[in-house]
Formats: sequence, structure tokens, C-alpha cells
Amino acid sequence: KVCTWVACGYMVISHCKVCTWVACGYMVISHCKVCTWVACGYMVISHCKVCTWVACGYMVINHCKVCTWEACGYMVISHCKVCTWEACGYMVISHCKAGTWVSCGYKVIIHCKVCTWVAC
Repeated sequence: KVCTWVACGYMVISHCKVCTWVACGYMVISHCKVCTWVACGYMVISHCKVCTWVACGYMVINHCKVCTWEACGYMVISHCKVCTWEACGYMVISHCKAGTWVSCGYKVIIHCKVCTWVAC
């Protein structure tokens, strides 16, 4: 339910609906605000990166990574790793479910809820 992403900006997603992006920093999924949202439409973050959110569809981050989000359960980071996000709040790395992943950066899963990403 809480993800920390080091990759040029803060992106906070609360309940998969609201997000805030601050230049150069982290991506944290928790409780936050500030962003543009259109129910069952698009959500665009205009700071460091652009996110497109389609309710029950996809969320795409265009710069360092490309993520595909299916509201029913999956979040895929296509460049360096693949993660699976379960709606109940868990994020796991599909190859080594719990542990440290070193491949174009570090990614650590702690309690299957917190992961840290160090950008390429």
C-alpha cells in the first residue's frame, strides 16, 4: 500500500485516485492530494512527469519508466522490472517476490508493502 520510488519526483497516489508529484524525489503511495482527475477518465501530473490514468484501465508514466495499471490488480514497470500490484495493497516483484532486486537500480520489498526504487 506504500511504495517509495526514487526516480525524479514525488508521486503520491491515495486509493489509486489522487496523486501529487514534486520534482526530483520519491513516488509514495499513501494519503495525498493535488492532481487532475476525471472520473473514469484521465489524471495528468504536470511537474516532472506525465501520468495518464484511465479508471479501471491504465496509468502511464512517460519518462524514466512506463507503468501499466489495471485497477483490478496489476502494475507493470516495463523498463527494468515487472511488479504486480494486488488491489488489497500488496506490491511484489514477480521474479523474486520478497527481497532485493539489483538491475538498473535497487528495488526492495519489505513486508510486501514498501518498495524502494533507485533510478537507473
